[in-house]
Amino acid sequence: MNFNPFAENKPPSRSMFAKETPKKQPKFTTEKVEDLVDRFGVKEYLGVKMDPETLVFFKELLDQTGEQVVRTIIEKLHSKFDDAGRLRELICFNQPITSLPKLPSGLRRISCLHTQITSLPELPPGLTELSCEHSKIASLPALPSGLTLLHCFDNPISSLPELPAGLKQLYCNNTEISSLPDELPTGLRYLSCRDTKIATIPHLPAGLEWLGCRKTQITSLPDLPAGLMELDCAFNKITALPEIPTKLNALYCSYTSIATIPKLPSTLEKLYCAYTNITTLPELPDGLLELDCGYTKITALPELPAGLEELTIEGTSLAEDQAFLNELKKKYPKLDVRI
Repeated sequence: MNFNPFAENKPPSRSMFAKETPKKQPKFTTEKVEDLVDRFGVKEYLGVKMDPETLVFFKELLDQTGEQVVRTIIEKLHSKFDDAGRLRELICFNQPITSLPKLPSGLRRISCLHTQITSLPELPPGLTELSCEHSKIASLPALPSGLTLLHCFDNPISSLPELPAGLKQLYCNNTEISSLPDELPTGLRYLSCRDTKIATIPHLPAGLEWLGCRKTQITSLPDLPAGLMELDCAFNKITALPEIPTKLNALYCSYTSIATIPKLPSTLEKLYCAYTNITTLPELPDGLLELDCGYTKITALPELPAGLEELTIEGTSLAEDQAFLNELKKKYPKLDVRI
């Protein structure tokens, strides 16, 4: 008769004088679990149907963190399983985890941000999204070829592995990296490398829509993609801006050494150019909503859009010109003027 570890079994009687022997913890290898599945039809663990490698993963994680953490990951954070019991999405953010066991091969998404993890195991080949920000990871493993999203910011990472060709989002800000790959993935749509030590930005993919590179070591920008919608290059030593794309709706270039602003597109809604060397502003788009040109050497403003909602001129001579301020208030009574 086989012993069933998942059935209620009473321990054999023993002498009260017998020496206590330490209990051995069973080692849950994949082979062992597969054997249990075949022999006893094991289909659930902590109330969830799991395949063998998923069961091994959570058992090893439970040994590290305790049952309460694993139940939180499964029940409250809603990690996802398919009908066959394969783990598809691992959601374990804000949990006291220091490492992850071998990952199930069917994983498609990992969200392990705000943990104490210092390194990641080999990533499953079908993984498409990896969010491991706000952790203690010093280096990343090889990235699966199908990865489309990589959020690794706020980690002590010093370099990036080879980036998959289909990557669409790369957020590597607040890391120790000092360079980006010479060739970025052609499908990249969002790139954030701010608060890093990078000194140059390589040629940008044609489809890039968002670029955040504030507080880096760059002194210039490459040509900007035609479809770029937001550019944040503030707090840098750049001295000039390239031609502004026609679809841009937000430009943040404050705290730079630029002396002029190129022609602005009709789509622009936000322009922040405070603490620069500009002395004049170009013609402003009709749809502009926010303008901050404080602490510059401008002495006059172009015609303001009728729909402008916020205007900051603090630290300029205009802020001291009461006649100008009175006229501004009269002409634009709903405008929020900050002086």
